Amino acid sequence: MAYRGYIQWNSGDTLDAEDAMTYLMQQTPVIWDTVATRNANASYVASLIEGNLCFIQATDTLYYYDGAAWQAIATLAYVNSTSATARDALILSYMNSN
Repeated sequence: MAYRGYIQWNSGDTLDAEDAMTYLMQQTPVIWDTVATRNANASYVASLIEGNLCFIQATDTLYYYDGAAWQAIATLAYVNSTSATARDALILSYMNSN
């Protein structure tokens, strides 16, 4: 499914499986134990779209999917050792590149 943006539900609205997948699941960072665990999940890999995020616990690394491959955004060690200004610049550079 392609990214469809944002939706605001109202009380009483019905949330179907397609909307749950598109608006919730595909726009939420997924936490995995290892890269191998992430890559072994065929249904997850098959549903990837550009911009998906995941966090790998074994390496404390946040990744984004660029449409062809996973790219590391930052490690926990980097975040802990870097000023808030540098972290903000990293986030802005990522956002501006997509």
